[in-house]
Amino acid sequence: MNLINTLRQRYPYYYTIGKLWKFSLLLVVTVTFFLFLLRPVEIDANLRFDLKLTCLIYGLTAGLTFYMFYSTLNLARTYLIKIKWTLLSELTGLTVLVFIVGVINYFLRNVVSTSYTGFDITDLAEDVVNTYLVGIVPLSALTMLNFFYLINDNENKAWLSNILLEKSKEEAKEKNWEQIEISSTNDRITIDTNALCFVKAEGNYTEFHILYNGSIKKEVKRIPMKLVEEQCEAHKNLVRIHRSYLVNIDYVKSVKGNALGYQINIENYKGHIPVARSYINRFNKIMG
Repeated sequence: MNLINTLRQRYPYYYTIGKLWKFSLLLVVTVTFFLFLLRPVEIDANLRFDLKLTCLIYGLTAGLTFYMFYSTLNLARTYLIKIKWTLLSELTGLTVLVFIVGVINYFLRNVVSTSYTGFDITDLAEDVVNTYLVGIVPLSALTMLNFFYLINDNENKAWLSNILLEKSKEEAKEKNWEQIEISSTNDRITIDTNALCFVKAEGNYTEFHILYNGSIKKEVKRIPMKLVEEQCEAHKNLVRIHRSYLVNIDYVKSVKGNALGYQINIENYKGHIPVARSYINRFNKIMG
């Protein structure tokens, strides 16, 4: 895997609203203790406050900047542009964030210090560089380590799933197939369970990908995915693997791991279908 392909790989987006405040609080604590204990750069002796309070102010500023930066990004991803989050996106976001923190640290230094002499571009550049040295290097290293850990972990799990897949295919040959009816107040569809390959949610509609004469055809119905899952629950081979996908595991041809979870290949279908990290344990249990 060369560098360009590595940077283009999908990467988990951790900064959702529910988790953002936790990351921000962790950053406040980390920055505060890091500055107080290690003092990575020279600390001005002419402080308006004592050292502990000064370090806390820097920590709170970093945490607040982090929270506002990713809150703005969340709004942009929701209402303006749908960003496919990759390893490059993660590293770029961290680079921009650290630059912003570096600029803010310069002006903050002139607030907490009594030796302010006016704007100085050299001091500004120095603060940005110092922030990069103590920020972007460890953050980038942790990101890369996490990326390769996720890849390795999910590839190992996918290897086991491929072994279990062969066993499940043998068992599938002995199953008695039946028709199922899936319906909502707006629409309905009747399908043979041995012909349904996978289901994909598309807004208010659901695509049923069904095998006809050796090729997969798509039927679109106005049935929410939640109802589809509920009405397929009795059929153990029909499994929800993602908020947008439900698959027939008897049509799974192979499983491959990536940083987000798995990607599966379906027989007679050229594309890849994701298995979200939150569904991996359930998927493995069904496969086993």
